[in-house]
Amino acid sequence: MADVVESESSQDNKIKETATEETQIEVLQTTSALEGLSVSSGTTSRAAAAGGSTTTSTDPKKRQLPHPEKSFAVQINSFGETSVFTWSEIATPEIVGPHDVIVKVVNSSINPIDWKVRKGFMQVLEKPTFPHVLGRDFSGVVVAKGNSVNRFFLNDKVFGAVPYGAYA
Repeated sequence: MADVVESESSQDNKIKETATEETQIEVLQTTSALEGLSVSSGTTSRAAAAGGSTTTSTDPKKRQLPHPEKSFAVQINSFGETSVFTWSEIATPEIVGPHDVIVKVVNSSINPIDWKVRKGFMQVLEKPTFPHVLGRDFSGVVVAKGNSVNRFFLNDKVFGAVPYGAYA
């Protein structure tokens, strides 16, 4: 498992990523109740750690933070150098299924696979459609969750990996 590294980022970053709870490759959760300790997703919840109930609310207001009117992503519209990156408005993600989690991305990494895809070197393995949002690893804050999600709570700090889209 990877180590959790906390870092500060700009509040101006209004990027979001939709991820499905069950498809996270590795997601670790840190909570104020377990400060400094990273636990595997689903092992412990804030409520359980505090001795409380782990039941979830059916009230949508308790299942999501206020959504911004706009969401943005760093996209590429063609293969090339860094000049192909564009800052674009994208559709604001919404909860579609009961296991969905929306994470406001605070940090994402630049992996070798990202620049190789951007330059068009990986078309044998991955042929993106344009516009395409790169990025695999991310960290952020849970801002909404589906009705069946009980491992995550609003404002939980999380990180994980997705096949693409962490620059959104």
